[in-house]
Amino acid sequence: ALSVDVSGKLIQSGVNDAVFVYAAITDENGVTVHGASNEVHFEIEGDGKLVGQNPINAEAGVASVLVRVGESSGVITVRAISEGLETGTTELTVK
Repeated sequence: ALSVDVSGKLIQSGVNDAVFVYAAITDENGVTVHGASNEVHFEIEGDGKLVGQNPINAEAGVASVLVRVGESSGVITVRAISEGLETGTTELTVK
């Protein structure tokens, strides 16, 4: 399950904006598996860049990556991939 920490603000292009994307490893009921330490690989599509270690092992069931927004407005798609798990996808709307 992917979530984005936007801290209640719009994601803006052209101002070196960045947001954290969190990939929680969940069970069939959507509950985070706190003991999970799976390796998670993040992919990005659109005008943005992944910052930091990639892939990264989940800690307490969550892996995170920083996404730096580029110069264009539009949509950035982020995927989290881990062997044996469903791929998670989220979209960031950039103004």
